[in-house]
Amino acid sequence: MSPVDDFIQYLVAVKNLSIATANSYSNDLNVFSKYLKGRDLLGVNQNEISNFLADQTDKGFTSNTVDRRLSTLKHFYSFLAKEDRIANSPCQRFPKRRIEQKIPRILSHKDVDALLAFAPKVGKNPAERAKNRVIIELLYGSGLRVSELASLKRDIFQGSPQAIIVKGKGSKERIVVISKKATNAIKKYFEISPSNSAFLFPSRSKQGYLNRELIFLRLKEIAHVAGVDPSNVSPHKLRHAFASHLLENGANLVVIQKLLGHANITTTEIYTHVLDKNLINTVNEKHPFGKKGKV
Repeated sequence: MSPVDDFIQYLVAVKNLSIATANSYSNDLNVFSKYLKGRDLLGVNQNEISNFLADQTDKGFTSNTVDRRLSTLKHFYSFLAKEDRIANSPCQRFPKRRIEQKIPRILSHKDVDALLAFAPKVGKNPAERAKNRVIIELLYGSGLRVSELASLKRDIFQGSPQAIIVKGKGSKERIVVISKKATNAIKKYFEISPSNSAFLFPSRSKQGYLNRELIFLRLKEIAHVAGVDPSNVSPHKLRHAFASHLLENGANLVVIQKLLGHANITTTEIYTHVLDKNLINTVNEKHPFGKKGKV
């Protein structure tokens, strides 16, 4: 196999990264390989890495994209050095750069309430309408990733559990809390839509459960009917809302980190920026000085 193939296999088999994440690494390495125009990846030096990064910037790629591609090259050449395929990584002297995190646009409480209210009004039959409510309750009420939601097993909800264990990124398990509203929605869904399938959301797909694209499209449809901007509604936006609304109401950041399954607290800290913005707006709107434009 090629060095790239070996690296991708290592990411999946040893580092337990998802296929999608491994493909992202592969795409970055393909871009770099094309830049080299056939030159050997194993013979690359530091200057060629620098020239590649400058080329990417000149072509108009964002700093986040350029930094991500540098990170990919660092991991790739570090792997090759450990495998004794090269003597040293050509990326050793490049400083670690912090990728700028964009503050996500958060759904308001009013938006979520509208989605929940109109979810039972979208769909061809009662089973679909009941499923809509469960999907939103679990995405927003439990902070699940869409991949985690889609593959949930039916039997874990027997007996109305207050919490379940899900397997997230890198096959890491975490505890997810199930709200009373979600429990009631699931009970109603089971009554309306009995099934022999092992999955909560059975489907004729290859996997046997509802695919992520259909969940995404269904949320857009519900948003349209509910009068919420569909471009601001997705499974991930509901997960953002879960975290942000918890933080707004005083939840501990470390607790939110655990509930989301973030490996690093810095990933969760982006929600503090959302809270900071809300605090600033509150002062500007409510404080006497703020009203006079002096804050």
